[in-house]
Order: sequence, then structure tokens, then C-alpha cells
Amino acid sequence: MNNLPNFSPENPYFSLNNFCKQKFGEKIARIPLTLHSPCPNRTGGKTGCIFCLPEAYEPPEELSSGSVTEQINKRINQRGSFYKANKYIAYLQSGSNTAGNPAELEKAYTEALKHKDIVALSISTRPDCFADEIINIIGKLTKENEIWVELGVQTAHDKTLDFLNRGHDNAASLSAIKKLKNAGVQHIVAHIILGLPGETENQMKESIKIFSEAGVDGFKIHHLQIIKNTPLEKMWLNGEIQLYNFEQYLNLIINIIEIIPQDKVIHRLFGSSNNEYLIAPKWEISKPKIFSAILNEFKNKKTFQGKILF
Repeated sequence: MNNLPNFSPENPYFSLNNFCKQKFGEKIARIPLTLHSPCPNRTGGKTGCIFCLPEAYEPPEELSSGSVTEQINKRINQRGSFYKANKYIAYLQSGSNTAGNPAELEKAYTEALKHKDIVALSISTRPDCFADEIINIIGKLTKENEIWVELGVQTAHDKTLDFLNRGHDNAASLSAIKKLKNAGVQHIVAHIILGLPGETENQMKESIKIFSEAGVDGFKIHHLQIIKNTPLEKMWLNGEIQLYNFEQYLNLIINIIEIIPQDKVIHRLFGSSNNEYLIAPKWEISKPKIFSAILNEFKNKKTFQGKILF
């Protein structure tokens, strides 16, 4: 990234919105899509991550039925005024969208990219779902299209990954990042969960450092949330899991952003789960107010992204 943002009290980090305006020359919105494919960590007798309930992340059925093209058109027709944009990123959000039949995946990727209002394809997936054939397909598409890949790495610490029942280690995460960079993927995003059981703030910062040095282009940051009907909920009910309250998280997210290099795009600052499924934490504050409080904390502390790297 050659053109870094000018950080200010009103603009203390490199936001996805600023990045898209810089890259595409206008506001771009993301359209969530689904291929309705099962998670490979929940097939063949596997029970999945202890924090995850797949149905909690599926888009509403009325918007997620039909082909990729039909889903895009429904989103634009029904929610165009909400998006306030003329061009869109097709976002394969739910599930692991590099797992499955390569020919079917290539067809879905290509169909999304052919839509007249789509400027990029963003593929959300796991680090352990990159067969050589899939990497070759993605690499071929990057030659004429803007391709993003979002990796659910969550942490760089193997002990935590094992506790979460992720089904992969950090070596798989680093290998996936290397493969994607070699394939020419223009934007690689690491999903990170802050506040995972047993992890200290220094360990969270170490994860950020490891993935930054591995070459990711951005971070999507979530705080640990307890979703109903998950193994993590049972642990929380038994008092085995501690969560950040809002004031604690406010301090934590500032400390984390301060050590992220300034060329990394921050896609998200906190988690956002459907209230129908969210058990805890319930901060009793709206998303806009959470965002506003974070910006105010940057201003009060006179700090910004990457400050302590200077």
C-alpha cells in the first residue's frame, strides 16, 4: 500500500471504508452470500469449533436462496438504499468457501465476478481448506479480477487452537497465507478473536505481530462472544470462561490497534452476533455507540494505529 491514510482524531486507524474509497475511487458495499456448504470441521464425525453455531451466521433465508446471481440481485433490490453504494464486493461469508467440489466453487466465483455491479470477490474460509486445485483456480482468477480471501485464523497460539477444537494449527494458517500471496491474491484478511480463554494481552499482540509479518493485508477483529447451544456456552455457565466488560475491551482494542502496522486495513473493531443467539457479553449499548466510544477513546488517549511501532 503506497498511500497510507492521514491519521487524525477523527480518523485514527486505516478503516475498510477508507481503503475501498482509495482503491476503487468511491464507496463500496459488501454483499453477503452463501453457498450453503457444510463446514469441513463439522463433517466426518468432527464436532466443529467450540464457539461456533453455524445457523447463527447464515444470512436470512429470503436473501440467501437461489443462485449467486439471484442472491446478489435480491440484496441490491431489497437493501440498495441501506448500502448507499453503486458498486459492491461479492462476499462469500458463511461456511468455508474453498472447501468442496473445485468445479462448483470455480463456477460460483466466476458467476459472482461476472455481475455488472461487482468489483471484487471476497472469499471467507478456513486455513486448512486450500487444495492445490483451489489455489490454482484462485490464482487464475486474480489475473483479471480483484480477489480477497478472509481467513479464520483466530489466534497464532497452538494451545488455544487446540482448546477451541479448530482442527488446524498455526502452521496451517501461515502456510495458507503464503499460498495465497504466491497465487497473487490482492487482499488477505486475518480474522482474530480477542479474549480467548487463557490468552494474555501480550499473547494477543503476539498473534497480531505474527500474522502481520506473514504478510496479511488486514485484520477483522472480534471480541469473544458466547453463542447459545455451543460447548463454550456450557463452559461459561459453569464459570470456566471470563469475558471482557465494555470498559476493559475499550482499553484492549486501543492497545491492540496501536501495535498494528499502518498499512494493514482494519475491517472490524468488535464482534457483532445476532441477538437471537448471543448469550454474552451483552453490553447494553448499540453498535453505533460502541464505535463512537472507541473513536473517543483514541481521541482521549491521543493515539492512533501503529503508534507504538514508531
